[in-house]
Amino acid sequence: MISWPLLWWEIRRLRWWYYAILLFWLGSFIFTLCLTVPGQPVHWEHVDFLWFGMFWALIGGGGLFAGKLRDGTMEFLLARSVSRREVYHSIVLAGGILPVFLVISPSLFALTLPPWEFSHLFLSRLALNLLEAAWVIAGFLLSAFVFLLTGSSKRWHVRFAEVLFWGCTSAILVLIGMERKNLLPQLIQAHPLASLLLSLMTGCLFYGLGRWRFERMDIGSNSG
Repeated sequence: MISWPLLWWEIRRLRWWYYAILLFWLGSFIFTLCLTVPGQPVHWEHVDFLWFGMFWALIGGGGLFAGKLRDGTMEFLLARSVSRREVYHSIVLAGGILPVFLVISPSLFALTLPPWEFSHLFLSRLALNLLEAAWVIAGFLLSAFVFLLTGSSKRWHVRFAEVLFWGCTSAILVLIGMERKNLLPQLIQAHPLASLLLSLMTGCLFYGLGRWRFERMDIGSNSG
């Protein structure tokens, strides 16, 4: 169940992030074309934004709910004639589009090239980007669930566990980005079916847990 007016309202609140993604895509497009040698192929297939998309998803998933709970926006939304499930779906969908668009942007860029530049690689690369997007969504839902589980509690050990999670996650992503940035894309390419099944199972698990937690939170008192 999705409240389309609420979804559109949420997208408008995030419009500057959408503008930033579009500008980033346009800038990458112009930069790549400037480096292209006339008569030579455009090597767009070597561009991969999975690391950036995953970082954005893990930070932004909880951040969307955190901002609304702390500034009172969540209470304002729940005072309207919408269910908590609709609110949860609208927030997750509006926020999840951003990292997904970032991850699949190389394939979108390829669509702007002449057919002979990408036809032999486009389908395989698009499949890889979609598999990566499934992992990004799973990370986004994990982030949202972790914050919903811990973010409204004032107990010190819960807050410590939350900080520890964000710290470890950020450290792992930074280390992977510096040392083995292509590790996950290579694993996805080597085991596409297993990757798809595992990402879907993980995403469904944290989607269900996040929605379950959100529907049972005592948001009015912010006590969790």
